[in-house]
Amino acid sequence: MMLPDATVFVYEENNSIPGFIGLIENYIAGIFIDTNSQSKGIGKDLLDYVKKGHSELLLQVYKKNSRAVRFYLREDFVVLNEQTDKNIGEAELVMNWKKRAYLAVWPEVWTSHSVYFATRFFSDN
Repeated sequence: MMLPDATVFVYEENNSIPGFIGLIENYIAGIFIDTNSQSKGIGKDLLDYVKKGHSELLLQVYKKNSRAVRFYLREDFVVLNEQTDKNIGEAELVMNWKKRAYLAVWPEVWTSHSVYFATRFFSDN
């Protein structure tokens, strides 16, 4: 998949664009952050923005890009498998993120105290 085919979301700050993310359906074609703007939360903000509109995301990242791999693991992506990029022969990781379901707890009053029961599941949004 190619970035020119992607829907691109930009991060704009003070009339400049220090980063953007490209998405093809639920596939992240790339996140790009200007070198001087890295480690300032821009990548996380972009990722959080696209997470809001999806229940699952998929991406591929070069295994040797340990900084990016750590970032995605920190953002709750899991490694599905390892493969080789046929174009350049580099090992890459296929990673997946799924929106977590949280347990909703609603109080039910019995006699003079509250007892909590899990009554349903709901998502972040």
